[in-house]
Amino acid sequence: GTQATSTTDSASVTFDKTAPTLLSVAIDSGNATSVAKVGDTVTLSFTADETIQTPTVVFTVSGVSAAGSIAVTNVSGNDWSATFDRASGDTDGVVAFTIDFSDTAGNAGTQVASATDGTSVTFDKTAPTLTSVSIDSDSATSIGTAEVARVGDTVTLSFTADETIQTPTVVFTVGGASAAG
Repeated sequence: GTQATSTTDSASVTFDKTAPTLLSVAIDSGNATSVAKVGDTVTLSFTADETIQTPTVVFTVSGVSAAGSIAVTNVSGNDWSATFDRASGDTDGVVAFTIDFSDTAGNAGTQVASATDGTSVTFDKTAPTLTSVSIDSDSATSIGTAEVARVGDTVTLSFTADETIQTPTVVFTVGGASAAG
């Protein structure tokens, strides 16, 4: 046949053989730390360098598929997010992900499995335990193995947790009533 080099209606065709890439990828735990707990929504945010089809996102925790459902949303233009709620059926450990994507021409991008900004999320549903607890008074008076605290003495409660914990709330009682001071 005869080679055509123009159209009669000014239409054009573009041949796209370039694979898309993700310019930025970040993961967030849904709270002020990088540790997610049951009920937190983990959000994966990413931006493609061109229009892509709805990507396939998979979350795992310690190599096991996440128990919750995953929602993938085109936020705007080339910006996407994938979310899932942490469930009690998920195991403790690092939240990993994979993003598989293709552009509108069908060119597959290289699978992405890490954040470009260094963010990470760890799932922790295990309550901390106190491995040692002791109470001490600065009083020199002892009765057997128990120390006696008198008005004006300082009583110190010391404990060690098996993991990093937030600042605890400690309440002292004396004879069933809250201690003053």
